[in-house]
Amino acid sequence: MSAADDAPEGGRLIGEVAAWLGGEGFRWRACTIVHGGMRRALLVARAPGGRRRLALHCVDSPRCDDDVLPATFNAELSDAVAARRRPRPLPLIHLWEDQWDERAAIVRSRLLASLGRAARLMGRKCEARRVDAATLQAFLLDHHLWGPTQARFRYGLFERSSDELVAVASFSPRRHMERDGKRYRSHELIRYCSRRGEAVAGGISKLIKAFRNELAPDDVVTSVDADWGDGEGWTTLGFERTRRMPPETFWIGPDGRRCHATGNAANPHRRRLPEPLRRRDDEDDGAHLGRLAAAGYFAVHDAGVHKWMLLVNEPTEAYFEPRQEEREQAPKARRGSRVKVR
Repeated sequence: MSAADDAPEGGRLIGEVAAWLGGEGFRWRACTIVHGGMRRALLVARAPGGRRRLALHCVDSPRCDDDVLPATFNAELSDAVAARRRPRPLPLIHLWEDQWDERAAIVRSRLLASLGRAARLMGRKCEARRVDAATLQAFLLDHHLWGPTQARFRYGLFERSSDELVAVASFSPRRHMERDGKRYRSHELIRYCSRRGEAVAGGISKLIKAFRNELAPDDVVTSVDADWGDGEGWTTLGFERTRRMPPETFWIGPDGRRCHATGNAANPHRRRLPEPLRRRDDEDDGAHLGRLAAAGYFAVHDAGVHKWMLLVNEPTEAYFEPRQEEREQAPKARRGSRVKVR
């Protein structure tokens, strides 16, 4: 099926995505899945001549309360599709209307990469070193679907031949986590991405190696947006899935854009509810929900988040020395260092 065929049923978004897939040369077919008594339209896309394929659940913004899906629907739909592993797994992506409209270049780049249509760079031809906050923020704004975020430790991957920045990774400050009577020096991998339209083979492992060489963590944890898959690819780096977080609640208003109840002013893509609609200190849940409904705001939910962990080192009693962790975490002489991993 191609863009010349009739548009599939299911709303504006699914029609636009189908037309784009056909224009890019991908084959697609529309199908309907029944889950929890609800019928939902999916697009199954396949790269011509290749084995890569994926399913797209295009989530148009609800126009009335009757259009709102149950809170756990997207998460359960992901699980239902993942359970159908014959002849091989079919990745499911929940694509939201506001993402397609506002971050189209990044969304299309990720879809192309998922279908094997991305330029391939080799990590061995790159060098990892520290970058400043401004460089990280600018790169994430242009290339990461979630936009920029604050981070304590920031690393970039530079192509040796051109010294161009091709990927970044950012990490949290150290947290002390106690497990089985041992104290682990833990950090979170907050963001990783490469340039739009490109995939860096071995890029993330090289950036994690640079971080490990300098900070010597016991473990590294990361979060994977379940709207874009379960993150099984992290197993190739030694990560193990630890748990799945419940779906997050967003609010969609008359403009069709999702809002968080809270947000980060430094990230323009984490939109907050308008000030008059935020919960007041003297207001209970029922009254707040009533005001939101009266203003035309509906609650919607994503598919949740998968938590993954890379165990680097089993801690010993030597790590319990007073304040040793704080001295290791951010020594002044190394804050501006240019760590190189060849």
